Amino acid sequence: MTGAYLKLLIMTLAVTLGQVCMKKGALKVRRQDNGRYILGSFFHPFLMIGAASVLFTPLLYFSALKTLPLSAAYGFTGLTYLFVFLASYLILKEKITRLHLAGILLISGGFILWNL
Repeated sequence: MTGAYLKLLIMTLAVTLGQVCMKKGALKVRRQDNGRYILGSFFHPFLMIGAASVLFTPLLYFSALKTLPLSAAYGFTGLTYLFVFLASYLILKEKITRLHLAGILLISGGFILWNL
C-alpha cells in the first residue's frame, strides 16, 4: 500500500508541475492575427510538459486505485491544492492574499481530517 501512496504523491507533484508549466507556457505564447498561434502553441516546451502531465497523471491514479480505497485515494488529491498554491508563490511569484492563506489552511485541515 505504501507504493500506492507514493504513486499518489508523484501524481500530485506532476499535476503541480503541469499547472506551473501551463501557466508559464501561456505567458510565452504570442497571439498572431491569423490564429496560427493556437496550433503553434501546442509545440511550446512548457505547454508540451503541461500536456504530458495531464496525460500521464491519470495512469498513476488508476494504478493507485487498484490497492487503495477510493476515499483514501481521492482525499489524497487534495494535496494538489497545497502544492499548486506553494508553486504559484515560490516559482511564479504570484501574490498571495489573506483569503488565499485562509483557504489553503481550510483545505489542509480538511485533508488532515479526511485522512485520520
